[in-house]
Amino acid sequence: MNSRVFSLLVAALLAGCAAREPRNLTLEKWAATEYHQSGRYLAQFSIVAEDARNYLRHRVANSRPGEKLAVVFDIDETLLSNWPFLEQYDYSFASPLVNRWLGEARSWPLEPALALYREAVALRVPVFLITGRHPSLRAATVGNLKRVNVTQVQGLYLRPAEDPNVSVIPFKSGARQAITDQGYRIILNIGDQWSDLEGGFAERRFKLPNPFYYIQ
Repeated sequence: MNSRVFSLLVAALLAGCAAREPRNLTLEKWAATEYHQSGRYLAQFSIVAEDARNYLRHRVANSRPGEKLAVVFDIDETLLSNWPFLEQYDYSFASPLVNRWLGEARSWPLEPALALYREAVALRVPVFLITGRHPSLRAATVGNLKRVNVTQVQGLYLRPAEDPNVSVIPFKSGARQAITDQGYRIILNIGDQWSDLEGGFAERRFKLPNPFYYIQ
């Protein structure tokens, strides 16, 4: 192999190893907006929620005598949509602006998840809510949930403001463990972030779509 060919080969290898430029952020935001506005978001959301409803029915029908079943929901982008805020503030789901929005208790209902909630209530399966919202938002959260007729809740767990962990996973998995320690078996856990679902203490996990923001 002569030196010229060798040099060209090295250059090609180096070019292939170079990191590609990430997709333009503005284009990604446009794509997320189109995904929401086109109806594809709600359609895919509905598929996951219906899968969860089918599993709930199956699991209740096949429960063992004396078994204490429970279901766990996240809140934001699960039971409630913050789309007006996300659209207005260019997908900046960060404090303190988001806390002001959540404090106004104007988040929209997400009907497919609410249908799952109503099914659990009808089947007499206790519902627990575990959210990354802080305790200062408890009253506003309860008020917003009441507005969308989510009133039969066995427990509402809010993330402590002084939580030393960067990730929400230790808090959420710890809350599920606390529910399990009360004798419940969590048959399904549903949320829009993988951090809502990781850490165990749930029989089945259902991940709802959310390309709008990421919570570690």
